[in-house]
Amino acid sequence: MIVEYCKKEITGEITEDFEARFVKEIDNEELKVLLLAAYYLDMDRLYKFLCMTIVSIIENKSIEYVRNYFGTKNDFTPEEEARLREELTWAISGDNEDEN
Repeated sequence: MIVEYCKKEITGEITEDFEARFVKEIDNEELKVLLLAAYYLDMDRLYKFLCMTIVSIIENKSIEYVRNYFGTKNDFTPEEEARLREELTWAISGDNEDEN
């Protein structure tokens, strides 16, 4: 997929339509692997595009959804988490119901 993207970039054929098709058929795990590859290969355009794609996936999702998406554990005590949720209500007040 990286080679396919590079060919399109070299020939100037990258469009919003191409990028939409590029990520349409891949799952979240493949998307994260591509993101890491773009980062390590210093492919700025692809990296930024994949970051924005992931942002659109996790935007307005719950903290639990984002933790699950990235495979991270909650290392806060229940008290710490409750305090942070209260302090940062403005940041989490727009959470939508999560879709898996």
